[in-house]
Amino acid sequence: MYLITIPGDPLGKQRAAPGRHRNMYTPTKTKDYMRRVGSIWIAKYGGLILSGPLAIDIKFYIRRPKAHYGTGKNLLKLKKSAPFWCLRKPDNDNIEKIIYDGLNAIAFVDDSQIVLNRTQKFWSNNHNPRVDVIIYKLTTN
Repeated sequence: MYLITIPGDPLGKQRAAPGRHRNMYTPTKTKDYMRRVGSIWIAKYGGLILSGPLAIDIKFYIRRPKAHYGTGKNLLKLKKSAPFWCLRKPDNDNIEKIIYDGLNAIAFVDDSQIVLNRTQKFWSNNHNPRVDVIIYKLTTN
């Protein structure tokens, strides 16, 4: 099992945009986040590149809006009306894409190695937005 945590607000992969001369480019925010994901892997696992079939579990925690909390002495308490499920963007598939692309050729040879995946979205109840990524090597037997 290999675990990395990307601190801060999760970012979904943004669509490629047309440049001045009709060429497509990846937005800077997306490129920076993908580099950050890769550098966190390298800082923890060095040059380790996983081979073979992989499973990946991605949990991302979105910062709750202030409106979910009380006021005054209840400033840190969630309101009873605060939703349990997080229905805000980014979408699960865009989080998966940015994580896979950020780890491609860094943590694994190619994201086609991922044969099992689960992505979950939660509210960050402790003011700690982040993305937790767990990768498992699967046996071939």
